[in-house]
Amino acid sequence: MNPFWVRQKQFIFSNALTLIIVFDSGYDTVMNSMPSIDYYRFGKIIVNSESITSDLMILPNGHILKNWRRKKGHFLAYDDIQPIIDATPEVLIVGTGAFGLMKTDPNLIETLKAVTKNPLKLIQLRTGKAKEKYQKEIQGNKKIAACFHLTC
Repeated sequence: MNPFWVRQKQFIFSNALTLIIVFDSGYDTVMNSMPSIDYYRFGKIIVNSESITSDLMILPNGHILKNWRRKKGHFLAYDDIQPIIDATPEVLIVGTGAFGLMKTDPNLIETLKAVTKNPLKLIQLRTGKAKEKYQKEIQGNKKIAACFHLTC
């Protein structure tokens, strides 16, 4: 990546994983950007080079919540994504499993509309396609959140 100048002798270097503000004295501030999903197959996802074998959520601040479980197994309801709702994303990408067997509460969209101040775009895809959509969406400037069911 090419650095760009902010002020004399100060520049910001950025790559897909980290944003580093560098001064003459060395590293000053490090801020995490959104994690990159390197790979997905049934039961396994690699995020920022870390292999994860449990369902997970990615919050708009880049924090990863592993071992995500829904109260009703293969059924996604509002309560199951509370950490994401609290983070007020603009886009929520839901990976519904390799074969799309995780179903969403039909009232989820209406509930989200009723409780969120800003519009929330909900994208539901099989996890392989959701991974690809997530990778595209994090290139933009919107607040992105995601949750991925890794198996069926």
